[in-house]
Amino acid sequence: MKENDEMKKNVEDLKKIANEPAARRKSLLTPNERSVVFGILFAVFAGLFTLSLDLISVPENESVLWLLMFFLYVLLIVATIFIERFLVKKFCVRRTLYYAVAHVVLLIAIIILIVMGVRHPESVYEVSTEFSYALALGFTQAALLLYHLGRVTVLAILRNSKSKTKQGNKRKK
Repeated sequence: MKENDEMKKNVEDLKKIANEPAARRKSLLTPNERSVVFGILFAVFAGLFTLSLDLISVPENESVLWLLMFFLYVLLIVATIFIERFLVKKFCVRRTLYYAVAHVVLLIAIIILIVMGVRHPESVYEVSTEFSYALALGFTQAALLLYHLGRVTVLAILRNSKSKTKQGNKRKK
């Protein structure tokens, strides 16, 4: 008898659940999926931004070329900060996953360009466009990695100093 009552109760609970409307997703993508998509888009942006340097004619003076590259990477880092301020907070993007995907996509692009350059044996001894593009993307990846490492270091120092000041204020009271 108890078993029959329990089964009826379970069946009624299941009917209530079945009659409720299905829960809809609030957004199209989850934060992790958005992080991956935006990471890929950022890698494409950084790659195209870097390869746009090829549109500028090569100056005769080597120091001017280094200045152009320096300003390119400064602009890229400023764009990164702007995108991060807008993107990470507004779309709830997971920062670590976002940048990891971007760096992996840039690394894959570098490997593909190197393989394409090696497949043309006549251009191994000449400066091939694939190798120069791979080198440019390598510089971009290194600049972005140094920026992120510096950012993490500065934020860790700031957090550490804030926690020390809070501890000092508590001891004074």
